[in-house]
Amino acid sequence: VATLPITATFTPANVGERVGVLTATDQNSNVGTAVAAGVGQGPLVTLDPGVWTSYTTGFTTPYSVSVDAAGDLAIADEGALKVFEIVAGTTTPVAVGSGFTTPYATAFDANGNLFVADGGANDIVEIPNVSGTLNTAGQTTVVADTVLFGGTALKGPSGLAFGPDGVLYIADLNNGRVVTWNPGNGFTGVSVTGLSFPWGVAVDAADTLYVAETGGGKVWVYPSNGAAPFSLAPEGVTAPWGVAVDASGSVLISDKASGDIVRVPNAGGTLKAANALTIETNPDSSALGLALDANGNLYSTDGSASGPAVYAVNRLAGALAFPTTDDTETSTLSIWLESAGNTGMQISGPTKSGTAFKLVTASVDPCGVVSGAAGTVCAQGVEFDPAAGIAVGTKETGTVTLATNALNAPSPTISLTGTTAAAPLAQTVTFHNPFASTHDTTTYGVGLTTLTATASSGLVPVTFSVTAGPAAIVSGDKLKVTGAGSVTVKASQAGNSTYAAASATITITVDKAVLTFKAGPEPPTTWGTPFKKPYPYKVTGFVNGDTKKLLKGAPKLTPTVSDTALPVPATYIGALVITRDTLVPLANYSFKFVPGNLTILAIGKTAEPTLSPKPGTVTTATVSLTISDPKAPGAAIYVLVTPGTKGKAPTIGNKKQLYNNKPIPISATSTVEAVAIVNGYTASTVVIGTYTFK
Repeated sequence: VATLPITATFTPANVGERVGVLTATDQNSNVGTAVAAGVGQGPLVTLDPGVWTSYTTGFTTPYSVSVDAAGDLAIADEGALKVFEIVAGTTTPVAVGSGFTTPYATAFDANGNLFVADGGANDIVEIPNVSGTLNTAGQTTVVADTVLFGGTALKGPSGLAFGPDGVLYIADLNNGRVVTWNPGNGFTGVSVTGLSFPWGVAVDAADTLYVAETGGGKVWVYPSNGAAPFSLAPEGVTAPWGVAVDASGSVLISDKASGDIVRVPNAGGTLKAANALTIETNPDSSALGLALDANGNLYSTDGSASGPAVYAVNRLAGALAFPTTDDTETSTLSIWLESAGNTGMQISGPTKSGTAFKLVTASVDPCGVVSGAAGTVCAQGVEFDPAAGIAVGTKETGTVTLATNALNAPSPTISLTGTTAAAPLAQTVTFHNPFASTHDTTTYGVGLTTLTATASSGLVPVTFSVTAGPAAIVSGDKLKVTGAGSVTVKASQAGNSTYAAASATITITVDKAVLTFKAGPEPPTTWGTPFKKPYPYKVTGFVNGDTKKLLKGAPKLTPTVSDTALPVPATYIGALVITRDTLVPLANYSFKFVPGNLTILAIGKTAEPTLSPKPGTVTTATVSLTISDPKAPGAAIYVLVTPGTKGKAPTIGNKKQLYNNKPIPISATSTVEAVAIVNGYTASTVVIGTYTFK
């Protein structure tokens, strides 16, 4: 056996990881190969949003995409059960290989050979590259469904990526792990376990592994230097599917749930998910496969049923498409410039063309003369300002060109487009007030009021809404007032492409309810302590818009009536009494009626006692009870403590348990019940509190 040294020179044409294969042939035509890898150094620039190219013909459910050094694309289409290739410089996908059960993923090795993960067959297939062309006739199964990884065969291989040493990393979906296979010697290994539905995988130049854990909603990073793994979970990314790493070490993630492609910058050598930004969004809101080429251009797949497609995004140029803008307004957009290489990038001297556009400072992370170290990002702002004399409907175009030291795009150009529109005409809404004036008074409980309004443009409909106060709109144009106070009603016309939206409002002051009474004897002018005996009266009236019929005795109705004119609290809950406009309190909580219009008043309910300290877990305690009720002075509080004090539940008649305003000692877990009583008012709700000793 003879050993001959081979000297190889590394002259990278691109920044980042460069992998090649050295081939040696002896005089007997024996061939030997070895993988050689290195890292090209230099600054790169990428721009987002970039310039998009869409491939939509022939796809069913494209799950993944990969790109080789020549720019050829390989797409695994799970729905079509096929693998497609789009050769660089062409637009038509062509099926390559055959016999696939459920192709999930593709990957090119350093020689341009294509590897396919067939999730349904649980194997890995290779289609060799012969002189720059994939040779379908040479297709072979290189990892069969019988090959064991740590004692277990593949079960749904879903993602593929080659490391710098030529080892193939395989996402093993249904086994929840990532495994490895060495094409040179066939060795297998298990790299990561315990994952929930891993799909995309990527490996950087330092052999660090990145895994998109779709089921877990995050991307895991497994450093090659032995440091502890960590996860990235950018805000808004809930179903990461694809993952890629640029030369700066920044991580790109595709989100199946939203269609967003997110970049986590590696500024200062540290990945920070909190600084992640959305750089692109797939048109049909579903982003699956993800790949980058050597220049930082991006490729993704959209597996949605409504628009399956493959997208190629040129990020060496940018594009800003401004919304249609009124000739009296302006629009501002920004474009992201990323330092995507492994050394610092400089930016200087942006120049502009197009009279309707001007350069402005971006509101977030504005670009300066120097953008900074590898992995950083900045934004260049552009304003679209339709100038006087530019015809309405005209599409304006322009460019912004930057000077950089980037090796892939020294002079990246941003294309600008915007269309001018005429400002909408003004219209006015006239509210035909159904009341005497815009600040008139009305009453509630008397039915519905029909509202009308018209727009000077003649546009319909004009809609109504209550913006403040106790009222509601019924059946579109009828006002139902439900209480006393100030009510504001708004009439609105939404406008269209010609007229701007407009509105008008009216405000009305709402009085108390109007009551109508039917036959029945007048109540006495002086009424003793309420509810002691029935009175032979019969009344029909409105309370909060509802008709109530009051029979003999104390009616069992509990409406809420507001009337700030009365010299007693505005809201009462309890049984009803008949009174006049003015209610004069007499001694012993009786009332005298003063002549005037009859109204309905509800007798008050006593406030609840307050327990101090608050019930809960305590070590030692004495319980004090208080009540503050301005409408029910002189309230008596009755209390029951269980098991510390035996007795009946607190009631009016339980005089032995009258609270004497002295703290009650509690020495064991106890329940305290208390009620407040005052003559002429409804008793309060019983307050119950439990004190638990540790």
